[in-house]
Amino acid sequence: MTMYREEIERYIDAHTQEMLEDIKSICAIDSQRSAYKEGMPFGEGPAKALGVALEMAEKYGFFVCNYDNFAGAIDLFQDKESNWIFWLILMLCQRAKGGQKQSHLFL
Repeated sequence: MTMYREEIERYIDAHTQEMLEDIKSICAIDSQRSAYKEGMPFGEGPAKALGVALEMAEKYGFFVCNYDNFAGAIDLFQDKESNWIFWLILMLCQRAKGGQKQSHLFL
């Protein structure tokens, strides 16, 4: 990973604002766990949040896999035997506290 460090840092520097906007859009999704629906084990909101996160990762050039909306994988390389696999387990919840909406993102 060290050999990619400078390239990654340059990319992040060049795309910081875009990445912050992407994070805001994920956090804006009401992703509280709700009733099971077919293909959405944690409800509509979490399935939408996971889908958006995986679409964003794909836009940034990663290879992605959605595991039936239970979890997703974001891979740096398409070779599944590679050790450079990033697992994304995305759980977002929004709760009102003192009249303010709070978002929590767990990766």
